[in-house]
Amino acid sequence: METGRIIWFGGFNRKLQKINDYGFITLEETDIDRDIYVKRREIPEDLQILLEGEKGRGVYVCFDLEEDFKGSKAINVKLKTYTGVVVSFLWKTGKIATKSDVFFHFESSEPLSFGDYVCCGLCHTSEYDKKEAINVKKIPRDDEYEEIFNICVNSNDSEIATPFIQNLYKEFFQIVSNFNNSDYPYAQHLQEDWGKLYKEVRDNEDDKQLIKKWEAAIETNEFKYAQMVSARGAEKLVIKFSCAFGYQVEDISIHQITEQSSDWKLGDIRLDQKTLLDVKNSRFTVNSKDSKAYSEFCVPEFKHKRTNKDKKEKEVYIVGVLSPYLQKQFIDGEEKLKGVENPKIIGVFYQRLLEELKNIIGKTNRLKIDLSRLGNSNSYLPHWLFDYGDIFYEKQIEIVNHFKDFKTKLSDGKIPSWEKISIVGIKPLPLFILARENLPKEWESHLPKWKLEFINSLINIPTSPKKKIISLSHLYISILKHFLQMLEENNPEYTPQGYLDILYENSQRNHPLKIYDPLQTIQSFCNTLQTLWENREKTRLTEFRIFKFRNEGILQGKKASNESWKTIIAYCGGKIKGKGKCGCSPLIFGREKSCSCGLLICPKEECQYCKQSCPFYKERKAQIEKQRLERS
Repeated sequence: METGRIIWFGGFNRKLQKINDYGFITLEETDIDRDIYVKRREIPEDLQILLEGEKGRGVYVCFDLEEDFKGSKAINVKLKTYTGVVVSFLWKTGKIATKSDVFFHFESSEPLSFGDYVCCGLCHTSEYDKKEAINVKKIPRDDEYEEIFNICVNSNDSEIATPFIQNLYKEFFQIVSNFNNSDYPYAQHLQEDWGKLYKEVRDNEDDKQLIKKWEAAIETNEFKYAQMVSARGAEKLVIKFSCAFGYQVEDISIHQITEQSSDWKLGDIRLDQKTLLDVKNSRFTVNSKDSKAYSEFCVPEFKHKRTNKDKKEKEVYIVGVLSPYLQKQFIDGEEKLKGVENPKIIGVFYQRLLEELKNIIGKTNRLKIDLSRLGNSNSYLPHWLFDYGDIFYEKQIEIVNHFKDFKTKLSDGKIPSWEKISIVGIKPLPLFILARENLPKEWESHLPKWKLEFINSLINIPTSPKKKIISLSHLYISILKHFLQMLEENNPEYTPQGYLDILYENSQRNHPLKIYDPLQTIQSFCNTLQTLWENREKTRLTEFRIFKFRNEGILQGKKASNESWKTIIAYCGGKIKGKGKCGCSPLIFGREKSCSCGLLICPKEECQYCKQSCPFYKERKAQIEKQRLERS
């Protein structure tokens, strides 16, 4: 049979005032260069309804050709039918994929869904020069259905392949999608409006007595007043956060006023009558407009409590709160201020974490982590040491457990290939890493060796019996360790920005491995390492053989054991007159100038700090003061 398209058929003839009983068909792929005449009687009645008038223009039909004295005419006309699989259907419109590896759009009042096997006709619309499916009807599946489905799965057109790949590996992609899109129910309690929070402190008589007990000079020193209100506000924020978790919460800091007990010497808050929290508040520094540079969290000493029952020391957990740096008139609401960051909880630190970090580093002569000062009084904790407990990640842990159960029942062949993962455009690596599941063998061949080594190092991080989630500090130290290994190898394929493709499930880059990272610590750290890497030849950084990483987040290195340390990454610990702590971060070797004392110089013109005792800093400071006086 021949195939052609209806040019026109039937319709009302105004001149004769009757319905036309004929029409014309144009042939597809034929040597005949004229249109084919067709009589109404050669078309079945149900097809006549479909082809009548303008709506039939462009519809594909098949027919036999018959010759007579007038020429060729079409007989035994039928609708040219095609089979396909429904790709999508919404609001009576959808798309069909066919054996020819193309899409056809269609409209239908019949309810359809993805994967339905259908037959249809086709209509070529000259206005848009495209083909649309018509007369779509659901039919029973046969061998051709599987053939079409497999063609679509392996299509080079990602628009066609994606929904079929997702359907073929439906449960896998659903789990990955659930993980990547998972939220944090308790995140809403991490911060509170600063105006309301500080008003609570100002309006509470016990709170006012408490901050006065902390610092008697608050009535005459506005800086100290603002500092103490901020500190008490931080405690109240942690109390509210703990209540949201369902703990029985006791404010024992206020016992300094109520004299209910002396437990305030051990901590600020007690949970469920046993767990003590010590709240440490830090305020944004002068150079912290992006909320990533900040004052350190000072811990005068690590507190422990001893119970009569077991006579064993129990650790007091440190909760870090980052608060806005506000003057008294704003704290008291006397003047309005817009665009202020609210106080936010950045996580919990526990001393056992130090041993976990040492285990990640392992025994290596190349990198030493100097955590010794953390056991001393007046230790300073950087924000990368803080994270949230497992209960905060309950949704992520639930999905991880589901994934682990799912994966134990499957072989590698039941997981999509890396090529199909790439077509769909979903990122499964964070889920595999957090679940501590090895990647499928087929995937490994598509990843650079350095990426695979880094992924495996995360998967094999020593687990803690009480912690199911990789913490922010685990990830931070793992990145640093791997970076130094790459520095030694000087691998041309390596780039620190490549960590971001591994760790983040989307382009927003807020939550590496779904770790809640409100200060975007990991992204900032990777950007810092990228700057170091790009300048490694100019700074001869590859010649460094020994590295020391101090807990404050300062990386130092030297080329030989008998040389002095040079600072590679740091933050400014200086103060700007009349403004407070500078906090410029990060300071990077090769980008910032190095002082003769071996430390990096803060690039801020009004600061230029390296260390307090450095004679060269004193000279720079004197010059800054001289210029300030000249301007005034």
